[in-house]
Amino acid sequence: MSSDPSPSCLVLGKVSAMNETSIAETTSESEKPRRFHFDWLLPAVIRPRKTFEQIAHAPGSVWLAPIVVLMALALARVMAAGVIQQATGGGINELPPDFQYWSPDQQAQFQQAAAMTSNPVFVFVFPAIITVLTIWVSWLIVGGLLNLSMALFGARGGGAAIMNLAAWSFIPFGVRDVVQTIALIATQRPIQGAGLAGFAPADGGILSAIIVIALGLIDLYVIWHVILLRVGVGATGGLSSGRAWASTLLVMFLSLAGQMIIGFIGLQLSQLTVGRFFF
Repeated sequence: MSSDPSPSCLVLGKVSAMNETSIAETTSESEKPRRFHFDWLLPAVIRPRKTFEQIAHAPGSVWLAPIVVLMALALARVMAAGVIQQATGGGINELPPDFQYWSPDQQAQFQQAAAMTSNPVFVFVFPAIITVLTIWVSWLIVGGLLNLSMALFGARGGGAAIMNLAAWSFIPFGVRDVVQTIALIATQRPIQGAGLAGFAPADGGILSAIIVIALGLIDLYVIWHVILLRVGVGATGGLSSGRAWASTLLVMFLSLAGQMIIGFIGLQLSQLTVGRFFF
C-alpha cells in the first residue's frame, strides 16, 4: 500500500502553513512598539504616577512625542515674541547713557548692530534654531546625568528607559510655553523678569548678577519638572524613596549650576560696549 500523501493533503498542508505565517506576521506587527504616544500627554499631566510607570516599562524608545510637542510649542512662542518685537520696533530701543561721547565710528557700529537685531533672521530664524537645539541638548544632558546619578545610587536601570523618562519630565516646559505665548498675545509686550529674578537685589554687582541668574532659572514649572523626574525615577523601582530623591536633586543641582555658568558668561559678554553681544 502506498504511503504517499494525497494531493488534497498537500494542498491543505500548504494552506495551513500559509495561514500560520500570516498569523505570525500579524502578531509581530501588532506587538511592534509604538514610538509616538501622543495619547500619554494629558495623562502625564493629570495622572503622572500611573503614566510614568507605563513609560518606565515601555518597550523601545517612546521619547519622540514629548520632544516633538515641546519643539512645536516653543517655536510658537518664538514666533509670537518675534512678531511683537517687530511690531514694537525691535532691536535695541534705548541708547547707552554715554552714547553722545562715543566716536562717530562707534555710534555707527552701534546703530548697525541695532538694525541687524531687527532683521527677521535675528528675530525669527536664530531664536528658533537656538530654541530647538536647547530642547535637544537639555534632554540629552538631563538624561545622561540621570543615568549616571541613578547608577551612582545603586540603580540597575536601562539607558533607554531613563532617556524616555527624562523626555517626558520636560512636559511642564511645554505648558510654560503655552502660558507665555498667551501672555505675549494678550499683552503685546515681551516677557520680562523670568522666574524669581524679581526678588533679587539690583545693586549691579557680580554677586547680584549671580543671584538674578540663579533665581531666573527657578519657577513653578521647574519645580513641576523636578517632581515628574522624581516620579519617573521611582517608577523604575530600582531605588528607595530617599535615594530616588537624592538622585533627582543631584541631577537638578548639576543642571542648574551649568545653566548659571552659561548665563553668567553670556551676561558678561552682553556688557561689552561696542557691538554688544546678542538661549
